[in-house]
Amino acid sequence: MRKLSLILLLLVVICSLAAAEKYALLVGINDYQGEISPLRYCVADVEAFSQSLVETAGFNPDNVYLMTSQMSGRQEPTHVNVIRQLSLLSERVKPEDTFIFYFSGHGITKAGQSFLLTTNSDTTTKDTLTITAVDLNQVNQILSRIQAQQLLTVIDACRNDPDSGRGEQDNLLTRGFKVKRQRTEDADPSTPSVSATLYACNVGERAYEWPEKGHGVFSYYLLEGLKGKAANSQGEVVVTDLANYTGERVAKWAQTTRGKKQTPWLDLSGGSRFVLVENQLGVMEEELSQLRRDQALIQRSP
Repeated sequence: MRKLSLILLLLVVICSLAAAEKYALLVGINDYQGEISPLRYCVADVEAFSQSLVETAGFNPDNVYLMTSQMSGRQEPTHVNVIRQLSLLSERVKPEDTFIFYFSGHGITKAGQSFLLTTNSDTTTKDTLTITAVDLNQVNQILSRIQAQQLLTVIDACRNDPDSGRGEQDNLLTRGFKVKRQRTEDADPSTPSVSATLYACNVGERAYEWPEKGHGVFSYYLLEGLKGKAANSQGEVVVTDLANYTGERVAKWAQTTRGKKQTPWLDLSGGSRFVLVENQLGVMEEELSQLRRDQALIQRSP
């Protein structure tokens, strides 16, 4: 009988852990139309991140949506397809869930307005950008509708200048290039939430690529941290620790290898810890211990 009770308790723990879902939309663009300069490792970056989310962070593969410039149809990252998928996920993600939006490609600010460039973007004027690129203001509006308890946005969008005629002129991050979820009036105040945006570099800097590794420098160290090098003593990867690990190593690489600055930074809001990778065994053991204690108290009560 006791063995049966423990089995039932274990099933309760597993069900409670499975109740919250984890979703991700990962966009990587190497190749653009027209005169927008190509990039080399954006697709590899998001493909590797997708694999790590499944293998390390416990994401269901069906909940990880990948859009790259190598894909076609609705999976090709045109401006309409990216907005469509982000909007659909905003309706699907529940308050107890985790959501990640990762963009790796070109970003641009023109006439004070910032955009993520998609495969079909036209950078000729602000007007052409408005109808062919993803406006960051619209991204912020959609993210603000997502009620996820944990929301992480990763922006790796300041590499070489997209308008530089396929050259290597720097495309520096501007102060207005920001992604942030705002708490809406219909948000449940009883559900604590945390939002984080991790940028590949700081204002006035650019992000570098690492040909020997086949990745951007930022994404290489981000992946290393996610796989365990940023884990704490409990085996968890917390977003703040991941950002610190990535930032320290990227800054050292940029200074040592290029004599330049690249300092990834984290914009964090909300009152709770953002655990990206849980020590699942430790969580289950703690939950099981607590249920045993609760059961013992019930049995002692008259």
